[in-house]
Amino acid sequence: MKKYILILLTTWCSLVTFAQSITEKIKFSVKDNNTEYSIRSSFPAERTERIRSVLEGMLGEASNSSASESQWATTAYSAKLLGNRFEAFLDKKKATGHQIALFEKLTEKLQEELKQPKPPQPPKQP
Repeated sequence: MKKYILILLTTWCSLVTFAQSITEKIKFSVKDNNTEYSIRSSFPAERTERIRSVLEGMLGEASNSSASESQWATTAYSAKLLGNRFEAFLDKKKATGHQIALFEKLTEKLQEELKQPKPPQPPKQP
């Protein structure tokens, strides 16, 4: 009987650890080139409101919002928060310098909120 309880307890602890590692998974990627700047992220659902707060602080009130989705859009960029996923796209050909700087700052704020390490910067050419 003791072995059965020990096996059951070990199995339960393993399942809890596995479930916790799945729910804490965070993905964050940035694509930045001469023509576009994009951000993609997925994160635990319990962080959604904190991410929404960062987005509203940086991008303002969502142009289209429902209980499960928020969207921001201008002629130069679009951003969408859908559940525990965020996607944003900036067309650098249409964007102003201010909008490009806004997206760079937004990236920093999201990385801070998601506690993601900043990618290394390449050395500057003289």
